[in-house]
Amino acid sequence: MVLLHGILSQSYSWRNIIPALAAQGTRVIAPDWIGYGFSGKPGKQDFAYTPDAFIKALDDFIQAIEIERFPLVVQGFLGSVGLQYALRYPETIANIAILNTPVFTFAKLPWEIKQMGLPLAGEVMTQNPLLVDRTLEGGCRYRIEDKDLDIYRKPFLKSSSSGRSLLWKIRNL
Repeated sequence: MVLLHGILSQSYSWRNIIPALAAQGTRVIAPDWIGYGFSGKPGKQDFAYTPDAFIKALDDFIQAIEIERFPLVVQGFLGSVGLQYALRYPETIANIAILNTPVFTFAKLPWEIKQMGLPLAGEVMTQNPLLVDRTLEGGCRYRIEDKDLDIYRKPFLKSSSSGRSLLWKIRNL
């Protein structure tokens, strides 16, 4: 089973689900998307941050780990990239679960995310580690514990490349 996280998130978001699935004998893989979490954050000259670039990266990853057919779970606005992958490579998908992911082409980004792509304002906003708190908690119905927010914030505190990756992705959604 491949679990794909949403925008501003990382594979850590699956931390409570993975052990339960593994206990049932399910092989679970939860990668960080390129530019998110603790994955590489190439510059936009090296990675386009477009849906097609993410689909290709996901396909390359699936090929590298040599799984032929698998259940796919997608979440959030980056989940739409997982859905596009499933449409492009239906022979690889055993079944699919869609969690809080827009499925229509006319779906609009919420203003809280869209403003992060604005000229100048976006460059400033996406460098703010507290943005992680507000966006993640704003997209759910519960409070995220500080110890968990520390993990989500860590890539933003370590390097400005996390914010730049986020900016480029939002501008290409």
